[in-house]
Amino acid sequence: MGTKKEKLKELITKLDEGYDPDKAKEDFKSIISDTGPDELAKAEEELVKEGLPREKLNKLCDVHLAVFKEQLGQAKVIVPLGHPVNILMEEHRMVLEFVEKLNKVATKAAAKKDFAKIDEEMKVIKDIAHHFKEAIKHYLREENVLFPYIEKHGLTEPPAQMWID
Repeated sequence: MGTKKEKLKELITKLDEGYDPDKAKEDFKSIISDTGPDELAKAEEELVKEGLPREKLNKLCDVHLAVFKEQLGQAKVIVPLGHPVNILMEEHRMVLEFVEKLNKVATKAAAKKDFAKIDEEMKVIKDIAHHFKEAIKHYLREENVLFPYIEKHGLTEPPAQMWID
């Protein structure tokens, strides 16, 4: 029986070879049920050192990110007000609210039979577009503050994967 890190490496490799993503998701759940993302990051580091191209690894990330997203959705992160991570989390929440608002207004506009009658919706969409342009600053701060901090602690692969996006 290998370590969790070895099991994670094996599962990522199986995904690369065409393993069913739904089965992989269930396998990931059982492997990481009582561990954190740090072991996954170490497994990714080793795979890249062993020759798996980052671009290929990036395509395989969707499965394990979905599992971590489910786990993190259940956890409550408490960061002091004013802390840089708290600020980034709040900005991220706002971006998600604009995404939700855009989905609603786009659905409303698409439901109208006459596009000449979507002036109100277009005003809202233009306002949201302005906020999305401003959101670029959020992602730059995230990359320039969090990624170096993560890398400083010896985890270079997660930021490398995020830089690809």
